[in-house]
Amino acid sequence: MLLAVADDKKAGEMETVSPSFSERSTRSPKRRLWTVFRKPILALLVGGLVFGAGTAASLLYFTQVGSVPYLVGPVLLSVGLMFLVTGLVWMPLIKQRMEHKAATQMNYSKFSSEVLTVGYMQPCASISKDVDLLA
Repeated sequence: MLLAVADDKKAGEMETVSPSFSERSTRSPKRRLWTVFRKPILALLVGGLVFGAGTAASLLYFTQVGSVPYLVGPVLLSVGLMFLVTGLVWMPLIKQRMEHKAATQMNYSKFSSEVLTVGYMQPCASISKDVDLLA
């Protein structure tokens, strides 16, 4: 990013100023989503392409149009399906992990304020109830 700095510079000079980390992270949320979901999307894409190639190879073999070896079609179908299912299962797992991290951070900040009010060495009431249940 280029910004014009008008301190004591000539009118035609430009100085390069890079944005801070917080500006970069808040500037493009779509880019952040791409970095999070990049691997499952690529697994879906590769799986779809390999599954399509397997379908085409199987059709060529069974119609006897081309000289396609017997196992090429089924192998490509199974590998492509494996990648497709992996990508489809991976995306909800990433969403669940992101939600868990956000909830954990919120609960941690809430818990840390409670710990400060209870004190450092005093036992918490809920912990002592859990210990009594285990004994």
